[in-house]
Amino acid sequence: MRALLDTSAFLWFIGGSDKLSVHAQNVIMDLDNRIVLIMVSLWEIAIKVSLGKLALVKPYEQIIPQQIEENDIELLPIAHNHLTKIIDLPFHHRDPFDTVNHRPGNDGRDTDNIS
Repeated sequence: MRALLDTSAFLWFIGGSDKLSVHAQNVIMDLDNRIVLIMVSLWEIAIKVSLGKLALVKPYEQIIPQQIEENDIELLPIAHNHLTKIIDLPFHHRDPFDTVNHRPGNDGRDTDNIS
């Protein structure tokens, strides 16, 4: 399975939060699954840290690359065609990062969103 983590799921996972469902934890930890995190999530985390809205246990530049490597998370870039397709999507989220974050799961590839 290929699973796309949203920003909250990634942060809950690396922080060991009980907000992440047992099912989601199992999907992420299953070595047979490909876990994907879109680059916009890293951008969102960096912005929240810089604004003081998010505190991490280690500096961003240490913990994020460490967790991506340790958990074998694939980083998905944001392509121009992803952004142009957002124009036609309904605006269900107050947070624009959520709209971008869920876009790659709708491009015809076998990806489940984990949030």
